[in-house]
Amino acid sequence: MNGLARILPLISLLVTLTIWASVPTVAKAALAHVSLVTYLMLRYTLAGLFMLPYLKQTMAGASRLSWRSWAVLVVSSCMIIYVQTWAIQQVTASWYIVVFSSCPVLIALLLRYRFTTRAVAGLLATVGGLALYLQDSHAAGAPFQLGALLGVLTGMLAWVAYTVIITRFHAVYNDTQITAICSYIGALFSLVLFIAAGDYSVQQASWPVAAAIIVSGVLMPLSLWCYSYSMRKAEALTIFGQYLEPLIGLFIAFLVFGAELTAFACGAVALILCGTIAVTRYCVKPVRP
Repeated sequence: MNGLARILPLISLLVTLTIWASVPTVAKAALAHVSLVTYLMLRYTLAGLFMLPYLKQTMAGASRLSWRSWAVLVVSSCMIIYVQTWAIQQVTASWYIVVFSSCPVLIALLLRYRFTTRAVAGLLATVGGLALYLQDSHAAGAPFQLGALLGVLTGMLAWVAYTVIITRFHAVYNDTQITAICSYIGALFSLVLFIAAGDYSVQQASWPVAAAIIVSGVLMPLSLWCYSYSMRKAEALTIFGQYLEPLIGLFIAFLVFGAELTAFACGAVALILCGTIAVTRYCVKPVRP
């Protein structure tokens, strides 16, 4: 049982990363046929409806958290919903993943982790692997505007804020309830955007595109639940395990799209994997009551 308890957070994290690695591709395909607000409405409203049975439970514990905690959760969730999806339209999926791979360091610093020399070495190896990944994707020289870069950075900071704040929500809510809260925020915000835009172009989506959006909407609560569970059970692994997302993306491209695993790609896999293991193992975790 102890062995199973140790491996479940890793499995949960891998499920999360697999869903995340698939999102940019699905989003880009969908956004070629429907507007941004339509995509968000379909995706997040479905997720919110899926979690509706937990509404009463989530309302019961609301007063146990400060208004500041709720404000950070709501604002960061809304920023993630809109800015991240908008940024996907502006930059390549590779740049998007690499920029978001900066999140773990910021999260760890805000949660008061300390980096030993070995942890720093692991971090540098991971950064080297990300550079190889970007080179292999042929996106290193892909141009994008300053506004797109600022959008990606804003989405990244919003994700950092979200990750830090849910550690406070863990003291009040279980993982299913946290997932429900985030799904409600996403549904309400996306509906407001959809109504405000007055763009009711759902009919422009073909059935395959609509099916992809629906699947991503159903998988959204699963990814949120898995992430919250992993953060609760294996915080350091979950924080630094986010560096593995490019590797998941590489394997998806190899298995699904038949992409070639080049020498750069293999080097990226080795560096990111070894670096992630090192930084997770040798960082000093904060002592919390």
